[in-house]
Amino acid sequence: MAASQGVFVIIFPYVAGFEYSLYLFAALIGFNFGGNFALFPAITTDTFGHKFFGQNYGYVFLAYGLGGTVDPMLGGYLGDMNNYLLAFIITGVLSLIAAVIISTVKIPTKRQAEKVTIEAQASGTPSTVTAD
Repeated sequence: MAASQGVFVIIFPYVAGFEYSLYLFAALIGFNFGGNFALFPAITTDTFGHKFFGQNYGYVFLAYGLGGTVDPMLGGYLGDMNNYLLAFIITGVLSLIAAVIISTVKIPTKRQAEKVTIEAQASGTPSTVTAD
């Protein structure tokens, strides 16, 4: 989903001058964006398990909040310089980078998760990697 979002955002400035393609790509970007909110909890649970879901989901939304704070300021700055195209390209490239990072994440096996949980219990710190 991040990869398609990146492609749609990079293409968007080039097709936005045509009415129907503007509607189409705005809808595709919007549906992709909305779909992320359905996927965030599922991916967080699949990757880290149920035990510390609240803590890990907080980290996911912290990262989302940082991006939601910094990127609009960057877009506004680039817009003030009349360089909207660069704002869309940066956003699209960051989405493509995110897709590559997401594709490299490996879901821990039950054995790995048990090992991390035992080590975390021995040290007294909560585990951030569990598998249910």
